[in-house]
Amino acid sequence: MTPADTRYSLLLVACVATNWILGASSNAVVTLAQRDAYRSPRAPRTVDVSADGRTIVFQSLAGLVPADINDRADIYALDRSSGAVTLESNAAQGVEHSHPRTSGDGRYLVFESVSGDHPIDVVLRDRVAGTTRVLTAFDRARDPEGWSRSPAISRDGRVVAFTSVATQLTEDGDANGRLEDVYILTLAAGRVTRASVSSTGVQMPQGNSILPTLNGDGRWLAFASTAPLTETTARDKPRRQVYLRDLRDGRTVRVTRAANGGAPNGDSSLPSISGDGRYVAFVTEASNLLNDDQNQGADVLLYDRDADAVSWVSRGADGSSANGESTSPVISADGRFVTFQSDASNLVCPKRCADHADDINLLWDVFLFDRVSGRIVRVSEDDLGSWMEASAGPAVDATGSIVAFSSRHPVDSDDRRDDFDLFVRAMPPPPTVTRKVP
Repeated sequence: MTPADTRYSLLLVACVATNWILGASSNAVVTLAQRDAYRSPRAPRTVDVSADGRTIVFQSLAGLVPADINDRADIYALDRSSGAVTLESNAAQGVEHSHPRTSGDGRYLVFESVSGDHPIDVVLRDRVAGTTRVLTAFDRARDPEGWSRSPAISRDGRVVAFTSVATQLTEDGDANGRLEDVYILTLAAGRVTRASVSSTGVQMPQGNSILPTLNGDGRWLAFASTAPLTETTARDKPRRQVYLRDLRDGRTVRVTRAANGGAPNGDSSLPSISGDGRYVAFVTEASNLLNDDQNQGADVLLYDRDADAVSWVSRGADGSSANGESTSPVISADGRFVTFQSDASNLVCPKRCADHADDINLLWDVFLFDRVSGRIVRVSEDDLGSWMEASAGPAVDATGSIVAFSSRHPVDSDDRRDDFDLFVRAMPPPPTVTRKVP
């Protein structure tokens, strides 16, 4: 199966919607829900939230406005203040869109686009100017199969990161050929540079690099790679690792190191970076990044660049290892909150839980970790407690106040389809903490 075929298979289960349910509750539980939004909990995140929490951008297979006349996935934006839903992608027949990401003010969107036999491209949408342009339609005559994907955009909307297998994007050639690399596009200058390189600027002839994420001003880039981009990783057994690159100073460091300084014993991926570039949340299957990992499953961890240290996110409420797997982390711009999904049942209450706190569904739930208090709260619940249906694919605003995610939980009594719907929850104010936290 080609990368394009893989992407099509994900889109076929991506998002369908028919209408919106609006109505804020007094205790700020779920305030918005998108009915009938098909999505696999293992599929890439198909929703993003602007920094102020006002704009929700998402992918949908349904025709939510009259202009959407195709039967393919399209990109929409929801204005939480007005309740207006707008189509932001080309809804022509045969065109498909996915992986939306938004700038901090919700003005600029980047997403993937596939049309007919054309490869995947990255598209930039200016919602204020009403313009759309393809950023990666390079020389198709020379490289007709040079697809690009996984776009990310800085909070200020100036810098776009993406991955590509195209071999002609820079003048210095492409040492690893058709393997995927991470590139940076500075929109004002229109200049593309390869970013998945070592601190000396060298591109490795082996390994691929994926899933880029940018900080607020586009200086810091985090991504996952199997390429040995530091001297220590060159000596290690090949693993997928998370790297952090300073695009201004040209320095690349490995985030995923074993607690003893050695090689990780598992893969790491799915990085998400804070607005100032200090914190990187990521998922790892390695059990030796911290000394007391005993669950033998995927965990969400947090890297602090200033301290050059890794700490737990998906940890049991009593300090023990999570009794299930955790994945899909997204960190708030202020670096305080990390939302993620997990099928662990001991993150909120380890044992002898009150009915509303008990986690008995044995499925994916969405959680929010507060780095300052060290507390985890379950997002995919209501006044009655944990939902019995799976929830997944979260996104969060700049301050951890708004979390968007999908869930099989019924929107209301009329929602009888066993599918994933898109929910948006306004979180209560976090507790005040007086102790000093790094």
